[in-house]
Amino acid sequence: MDLPSVDDSSVTVTVESDEVQRDVPSLGTVGEGDPTVWGELKCFAEAELKAADPALVMNTGDGSPTLSMIEDSFIRIVVAAIDKEKASMNLLAKAKRSGNHKETPVVRARMEPLWVQFVMKNPLSIHIEMSDLQLVARMTEVPSQRLCTSEDAIVIGPQTEKLKIWTFSSSNLEYEAPEFCCVSPVNAQSGAWKSSTDEEPFFVVTKTGLTLEPGSTINVSLGICPLVLGDLEVVGVRYKLFNDVWVYHPFSVKGPLLQNSSYNRANRGTLRGLSLFFPRKFLNAHESIDF
Repeated sequence: MDLPSVDDSSVTVTVESDEVQRDVPSLGTVGEGDPTVWGELKCFAEAELKAADPALVMNTGDGSPTLSMIEDSFIRIVVAAIDKEKASMNLLAKAKRSGNHKETPVVRARMEPLWVQFVMKNPLSIHIEMSDLQLVARMTEVPSQRLCTSEDAIVIGPQTEKLKIWTFSSSNLEYEAPEFCCVSPVNAQSGAWKSSTDEEPFFVVTKTGLTLEPGSTINVSLGICPLVLGDLEVVGVRYKLFNDVWVYHPFSVKGPLLQNSSYNRANRGTLRGLSLFFPRKFLNAHESIDF
């Protein structure tokens, strides 16, 4: 059963701060900015941070005639580090055109809520009622490599009516452990999987209810927030149909067009089965992902 239908091509990911309307006066026009400018700023910032590390000072390669004309030693080190960062950026751009390149996952912050947005359609001539609408995901903790997932509709252990609620400073919503959430044991050979009532989950989600009118289309926004450091992958959405039957829809999201060979360029080949992926170390970042 896959009702209502989900338009997988509409799946996008944004940080929650994009959704919150703040009553703060602003100047000028709000825009996403020029990626080239942001790339330059990132290059300069990383170069200055590296130049401030004493362990990297001896490896800046600041012996060139041009750099030797700079009297201030710190400025000389920073300029040398910038040159190295730009060289690395050029190598990365060249690697992206090769057949063996793999895109680096987007870096996010731990305990920073995210939105996953998509379109749902009701093709029937009756109302469709959904409750407990929530994201389905799996997360591998680093460095323990323990897995937390809500993919399989399996109940582990006794159920409890007392639900723990999570709130975050950047969000005005309440988050809960996802339905059917379970965590792998510390020792995979001797331990047993535990439910989120016995073990703290690695991520939490928002839960909501919706009613789709006959033949209607609606934009849905669901929240998810990582609680630990690790690899987070959003794989689908789950909801209770007419408060009776659990329905799970796995996202089928195609990646970008492959340009690494004449065959892929001619046949518009794409990275297949690409899910919404977040890397193992969450840092502060605020760009959007659009598949």
